Amino acid sequence: MKSTVPRMVLTVVLIIALSAVISTVSFTAFYYFVTRSETAANNENGTEPPALTQQAVLKEYDMGEVTVDLADKRFVRLTMVLLYPEIKVKTFFGLREAVDETLPNTLASNHNQIKHAVNTILRSHNSTELRGPELDRVMADILLQVNRILQTRYGVVSILFPEFVIS
Repeated sequence: MKSTVPRMVLTVVLIIALSAVISTVSFTAFYYFVTRSETAANNENGTEPPALTQQAVLKEYDMGEVTVDLADKRFVRLTMVLLYPEIKVKTFFGLREAVDETLPNTLASNHNQIKHAVNTILRSHNSTELRGPELDRVMADILLQVNRILQTRYGVVSILFPEFVIS
């Protein structure tokens, strides 16, 4: 009888220790995956946008030529280029990087809406406003409207006018 009591105590202690280890590992794994999925969900909802580094590569999207009649009956002809960051995403369990093509595809599908927004904004200004420092505010308005149209996690960060002629 003496030899069975220590063996039974040893079995109970071993079962308790094993269940403690299993529950600790289970809780840790559960916590890791729940917090990871909540962070990913927050990023997709826009509550925690991932930070862009200053080393982000900017890509160009050519909007082509735009001709607009201004408020003072003059015309502006310009070519417009939108700059957006190239976003790299992890694939295959984080072992590879791929370029996220969401923003270029969204720009292409909203091309006409963006041109319409640019036309609308420029039509409300006259030629003197587009020649002076007011042009920076107009460009900021265009940038804001473009990003409203896109409604993406990352948006257009800058606008260039390689050609800008008022006649």
